[in-house]
Amino acid sequence: MVFDGGIVEDVVLSNLTIETRRFDWFWWGDGDPPHFDIKRRSEVDGSKRANEPPAGKIRNVIVQNVIAHGTGASVINGHPASWLEGVRLDNVKLFVSSDAGVPYEHTAAALTVRQARGLRMSNVEIGWEKPFATTWRNGLSLEQVRDAILDRVEVHPAPGSKSQPIVATDAEYVARPE
Repeated sequence: MVFDGGIVEDVVLSNLTIETRRFDWFWWGDGDPPHFDIKRRSEVDGSKRANEPPAGKIRNVIVQNVIAHGTGASVINGHPASWLEGVRLDNVKLFVSSDAGVPYEHTAAALTVRQARGLRMSNVEIGWEKPFATTWRNGLSLEQVRDAILDRVEVHPAPGSKSQPIVATDAEYVARPE
């Protein structure tokens, strides 16, 4: 998460195996293996601040050669005032399961990308693992995305859902065959 006008740029995350899980309801996070988020601090805690810094920036980040298993939805979120720029996922496998031990389950999409320009996904697989959840709808949700390329992206349908595996809202992307 980027706050207070901070900048994360020109970063490569490579050759990783990630396993995440949920903790108690009051714990930050949702068992989400990738989590990129740009926020103003007031948008998290609800308190107004005089002279609050602008939202930060995340740009030119490459995630490559990653296998990730998580128990919650993954997000790659820009901000209305500061969209993500140049995020790439290359050779990534993301698998989502549910956690039957928690009193809540709100995961609808395995991966949501919001407010992004120049997103590139190449050789990416998004799938589901047991235990399944009834809230699951789709594997990939693109919202307010511009100039995206999905090259050899395989998104498995959510078990029990009749929704499309990829859902795009106000998104411009090109999908190349698997």
